[in-house]
Amino acid sequence: VRYRAGGVELSPQLPPGYEKLTLRGLHVNGTLVDVVYDGTDVAVSVQCSAMGPGGGGGGGGGGGCGSVGLHDDRGRRVAVVRPGGGVATTNSQTLTLRAEGN
Repeated sequence: VRYRAGGVELSPQLPPGYEKLTLRGLHVNGTLVDVVYDGTDVAVSVQCSAMGPGGGGGGGGGGGCGSVGLHDDRGRRVAVVRPGGGVATTNSQTLTLRAEGN
């Protein structure tokens, strides 16, 4: 997992002896994302958070509850995950998660 200016980059690999890896609560520009990798498929789901613009203390209403785009290693958007939804991709190449709007 690498946090970059353009988003969160994932190059999923399983540690030896593991069948599945779960990352919960990755922050993508204020939106919480869960990622599950089983050695073949990557599943991504978006959770709502109070970390986004206007969320948290002192700011206005709303929270960081936006969509996240999945981009392949060539920068092409291959999917959009909306809050409460999920998507699975069957390739284990490098993926970049980018906020689509909070």
